[in-house]
Amino acid sequence: EEQVVFTVADDGVGCSPGTTTGHGLVNIADRLGAIGGSLDFDSTPGVGTSVIGNVPLGREAVTRAEGA
Repeated sequence: EEQVVFTVADDGVGCSPGTTTGHGLVNIADRLGAIGGSLDFDSTPGVGTSVIGNVPLGREAVTRAEGA
C-alpha cells in the first residue's frame, strides 16, 4: 500500500514526556489511526522535538475513513 510519510522537527527546547497539557497531537494520532496511519512523537528537553506521521493512500484508507 502506498503512503505519505511526513516529518516535522525542530531544535528548540523540547519537553519531558507527560508534561504537555494540550490534546492536539493525541487528536492527530487518533485521526490518523482511524484511517490506518500513525503518528510518532519524540521530544527531549534541551534538544528538540520531532513528529513523524504516516498517511496511507488508496482505496483502503478511504474505506477505513468511511467506516466500511
